Amino acid sequence: MINLVLIVVFAVLIAGGFVARFIRRRSKHKKPAHSVTVTVDDDQFEVTEAENRVSVRWADITRVTVITTSQGPWFDDLFYHIIYTGGDVTLPSEANSITAFVEKLSTLPGFDKGAFDQANRSTRNNSFVVVLRNEIEPA
Repeated sequence: MINLVLIVVFAVLIAGGFVARFIRRRSKHKKPAHSVTVTVDDDQFEVTEAENRVSVRWADITRVTVITTSQGPWFDDLFYHIIYTGGDVTLPSEANSITAFVEKLSTLPGFDKGAFDQANRSTRNNSFVVVLRNEIEPA
């Protein structure tokens, strides 16, 4: 009986050491906080990175393409490329407050939920048009 207890204790100690090493090894791969921040309101969104700031009115968006890569999970592997009147901007899916952006994006006229879902499942280099608006809506 004592031998069985010693074997169990020994096995737990070995497994515990393995788990601790595994956790330490995995924690070295944590993604750092992202330098891009998105701020969203009803009329526009704003992208800030360091000293750069871009504001885009929702009504000015003509196309949004989700670009996927095979670089995940340790690197950004999904990006939102937004084309709007006057320019374009690309947001990484790991940007701060991206959830609010995606929630508002999904309410835009012309949003294609099927393409969006397909993009989110993709693990390959690909692109998916999720918003396509031929006409700019009046402000």
